[in-house]
Amino acid sequence: MRLSTVERGAATRENGRPVRRAAVAAFVAAIMIGSVAGPAGAWSLRIRTDGNDSDTRADIRRVVTDLTPRIVFFRIDTWQRFHPAAQNAAFIVRFDSGGDRELDRVLEIYRGPHGYTCLLEKSDPGGEPGAVLGDRHARRDNLRSVECRLPRSWFPRIQRAVRFYVKTLESPSDRAPNKGLYRWL
Repeated sequence: MRLSTVERGAATRENGRPVRRAAVAAFVAAIMIGSVAGPAGAWSLRIRTDGNDSDTRADIRRVVTDLTPRIVFFRIDTWQRFHPAAQNAAFIVRFDSGGDRELDRVLEIYRGPHGYTCLLEKSDPGGEPGAVLGDRHARRDNLRSVECRLPRSWFPRIQRAVRFYVKTLESPSDRAPNKGLYRWL
């Protein structure tokens, strides 16, 4: 008659070899730590705030940016909720991606037929948008924000020392920062 595991003791198998509890515990711990730690290229978000200086729904509250080896990230938060169907809830980001004091890229965030769109264009020397570099669907985690994740390959000379500003199309006076440019992504 075969003995049950409880009768033999939990430390041995049927063939008499001991169970390697320490090895199993170490393996489980390594899997758990690896799944929680995340990728090596962690995000380093830069958060800039802007005052409640406009009575529009798309008044800029916060601009969040990051630059990773693969992604250029922009998120614009507003003070009030703006409805997805509001046509005037659009934003323009103008920036100097090469560090040569020329605003050489324009990011337009606007309401398209299937939600918000992030459209990146080259900027002509006069400051007007020029050739389209590409577009991506924008994310909206809530009704107060819109975010763009763009491929870094669309910015061939980009560095962290980027200078930029953000404005809303709903009010020509609402701009972040109010004067000058933000520095660093």
